[in-house]
Amino acid sequence: MAGICPFFFAGSTGPKSPSYIIAGLFLTAIPVALFEEYAFRGPLLTDLSRRFSAPMGVLLSSVVFTVFHFQAQPLTFWGAIFLMGVILANLRLRGLSLGWLAATHFLVDTECNFFGSWQPTMSSLHGIAYQAALFLYAFASFPYKKRNHEH
Repeated sequence: MAGICPFFFAGSTGPKSPSYIIAGLFLTAIPVALFEEYAFRGPLLTDLSRRFSAPMGVLLSSVVFTVFHFQAQPLTFWGAIFLMGVILANLRLRGLSLGWLAATHFLVDTECNFFGSWQPTMSSLHGIAYQAALFLYAFASFPYKKRNHEH
């Protein structure tokens, strides 16, 4: 994921944000990442996975995570937000701690601050490549049911 996001944001245009705005966004990204990871990959994912199944828990918690961003992100970014939610939920079910997920979330949220002020569109080369990479990563990390091998 560390390489996917910088590639996407490298397609940003417009002037760079002033350093005081970058600092403010950097500082607010910490509590946002902590809250969102605890809320969506903590009890919600755990309860949904127990009630239904791990794959259904991943999908449902990712839908809730996406809808939670209705005011912060335009509708065109919802696909990428959903896929990011799927990836983070998959990593959580594979044993990654909420702390590491929050750190990853924080890095993704802050990367956009170091490029231009206008993110590329999802229909641009950078946007299409970003969504394709997220989809592949989400698919590759999706929870699967382990088979019991009887001997």
